[in-house]
Formats: sequence, C-alpha cells, structure tokens
Amino acid sequence: MKRMIAIGECMLEFRHCADGRYQRSFAGDVYNTCVYLKRAAGQDVDVSFLTAVGDDSLSEEMVATWQQEGINTALVNRVSGGTPGLYIISTDVSGERQFTYWRQNSIARQVIHCLSDDFISALPSVDLLYFSGISVAILDQPSRRRLCQIIEQLKAQGTLVAFDPNYRPALWQSSEEAKQWIEASYRLADIALPSLDDEIDLFGPTQPQAVIDRLLSWGVNEIAVKAGSLGVHGVHDGTPFTAAFAAPQQRVDTTAAGDSFDAIYLAQRLQCQPPPKAAQLAAQTAAFVVGYTGAITPRDSFSTFYGNLLSAHGAD
Repeated sequence: MKRMIAIGECMLEFRHCADGRYQRSFAGDVYNTCVYLKRAAGQDVDVSFLTAVGDDSLSEEMVATWQQEGINTALVNRVSGGTPGLYIISTDVSGERQFTYWRQNSIARQVIHCLSDDFISALPSVDLLYFSGISVAILDQPSRRRLCQIIEQLKAQGTLVAFDPNYRPALWQSSEEAKQWIEASYRLADIALPSLDDEIDLFGPTQPQAVIDRLLSWGVNEIAVKAGSLGVHGVHDGTPFTAAFAAPQQRVDTTAAGDSFDAIYLAQRLQCQPPPKAAQLAAQTAAFVVGYTGAITPRDSFSTFYGNLLSAHGAD
C-alpha cells in the first residue's frame, strides 16, 4: 500500500437550493482531492489528511464523515475551543460557482502550530505529499516558512511532492505575495497540477507550453496543465504528453472539477499508470463531477462511473 499525506482545510459547505434553503455538507480543495483519490485508489493508497479541527460537535461530525470516506484521520489535530470555517456556494445557469467565505477564524489555519519538532521524524514512510496554494494562503508567514521546512524534510526522506496552486486572490494580501509563495511551492514540487486560468490570473496572459517551460525552469519534473477546452498539456521526465478535453454531459456545478482531476491523476500515478492515461482518466472524471451539485458527488454514483471508466480503458 502506498501512503499519501495531504495538508489543507475542510470547511462547512452550504449550497443555496432553488427553494431558498441551504444544503449543508463538508468540502475544501485538498479534502475534496482526498475523497476522490481514496474512492479511486481504494486499498492501494492510505490517504491521511493533515489538518486541525475544533472540539465542537460540527468538528466531530466532520471527522466522522472523513472516516466514512476511508480517510485516515490519525494526523488530525484537535484544538480545544476551535471551530471550522464555512462558505456558501451559489451557481449560475452555466454551473459557474460563486463563494462567500467565513474562514478567518478557521482552526485549520493553525495546523502548523500543532506540529512539534519531532513530527517528521515520527512519521512512517510517505510516498506522496499533496498541498495547494490555499493550504499555503491560509497560514501566517512563520507557518508558511515552517511548512516549507517540513516539505523539504520529507523530500530528503524520499517523499514525492505534488502541488496545485489553486489561486484565490482574496486569501492573499497582494498578487506579489501570492507569486512569491506559489513560486516557492512550485520549487518544492515534483508534480505540478496547475490550471491555465489560475496561471493567467496570477502571471498574466499565457499558453500551456509557456506554463510548462516556466515550471521546468523552476525544477518541476512532472507537469499537467488543466487548460479547459484546450485539454491537458503536460510533460514527464522531459517527454511531452496531452489528453483531450472531456466535455461534460451536463454542467451543473464546477466546484471540485480541478480537485477531482488532481485526485484521479495522482491515484493513477501512485498505481504506476503513465501520465497520458492518468490525465485522460482525470479529465473524464472532472467532467463527471461537474454534473452534480456540491463538491462531493454521491459515493454510489461515483463508484459506478469510475468502475465503468476503468473498464472502458481496459483497467481492472
């Protein structure tokens, strides 16, 4: 069994329904990836979520939900008096989403403060560490530096590092601050999973190959650029690859499209599948996910879809 650790935040998600009520669930970019990766990889990958939660009833329910998804919660830090963040999501007729956040006091922002100096040495062998630009953005400056040190220690022990910049301007004091820390994170990564839209928002007008060239110059070995209708453009060990755009049958809610792509791509790579196949399966999964409301699709529906997808691609 491979072992993966994901560092990030999970929040309460309230989705606005047509009748004016709100439907509650749990979501967050890294958490969403954990769920879909575990569903896809099953017993082949132990998925541990490194985060902080409170000791309130909502936090307890949140952790119980993670466990029901098969996520390892041994690295979840419980903080007395802490509470989770929350957000409200609404979508337009094309499925594009809009978020309103209440996360300033989210206890997940304190996760690095919970880690002792002996934390890394006490960890068992880790095959993959996954984090995002949001994982970095919610931290204070000392915690960001400490996170980089932790990642460097894990890399020294042979852990591969995967990073999705997932740029959210509201979480940063300025675009220059975001550029500084996102570049620093890229330079720690072995695998980069950016979206072209995020790269344009942060670095200006660009094309997939220009993104690839820049990340290669920063030392990233494996890159998969999610470029919407342009498909996926990537490189691994110097060899380019592409995957075709997968058009969704219906586009209800684009929440977690990128998160689910990352999950399937990484699950496939952890299961030793080649990058082109990983990217194509990931793109098709993202197209499936946007056909459902909220970040997390029903488990049975996903299992049926993913089983059929693997069969269509000649996998077990």
